[in-house]
Amino acid sequence: MLPGGANRAYAGRERPGFLRPHGYALTAVYGRARWVLRIPDCRSLKDKRRIVHGMRDRARARLKVSAAETSFQEDPQRAEVSIAFVSSDATLARTILDRADALIASDPRVYILETESEIF
Repeated sequence: MLPGGANRAYAGRERPGFLRPHGYALTAVYGRARWVLRIPDCRSLKDKRRIVHGMRDRARARLKVSAAETSFQEDPQRAEVSIAFVSSDATLARTILDRADALIASDPRVYILETESEIF
């Protein structure tokens, strides 16, 4: 390994797999979304985490995204759930974000207070 993590075998050359066969560079589209939720029926952190972890696990399984509870861990009636993913196409990324939004909104136990999504 060279300084900075470079591999000596590819020093000064492109690593294989970064170009398509016809010389076009691969593009990556990154998507992320976050929802601030209110969960009025939760009285304890255990109740809240049961609901949030179920949402998180459904998003991971159905949409193949990274998902996590990212804020309000100590508040039993609020949660922030975030997802992130990489796609090869902006249209596919928008579809994944729309499906994730529908998945979160379909849970009758939560109210969405704030939502934010971005593709870059």
